Amino acid sequence: MLSGKVIELFGEKYVEASEVIENVKNRNYDYYKAAIKNGILYIGPAIDYSEAYMRVYNWLDVFCKYKIKAKNLADSVAKNYITFGGYVYGPEIHGSMPNYFYHYHIYMNKDTKIPAHIFYLLY
Repeated sequence: MLSGKVIELFGEKYVEASEVIENVKNRNYDYYKAAIKNGILYIGPAIDYSEAYMRVYNWLDVFCKYKIKAKNLADSVAKNYITFGGYVYGPEIHGSMPNYFYHYHIYMNKDTKIPAHIFYLLY
């Protein structure tokens, strides 16, 4: 059924994002581990806010159910870089859904973007 749409990272299963949109909409979780591999976004296990924060802080991707959750997470992590001119950029999207999703980036200063993406599904 999901053949070829599942990868394993650090012993955990991640599913191609386009295959799990309805599951994310219908579940009671706001944050998920996420990863991009070969240009494809994969969504992993549900996580809480503190783990989502630490993932972004450590330059890893997160997928949020709602835009406001993604923006608040981005703002919280960006505060770590405010003395250096850090800020949140976005939202932006590089294609069309269901293969691409709106997301935020965090800049440590005007020239340095951290590689983490904070994706979201719903407004």
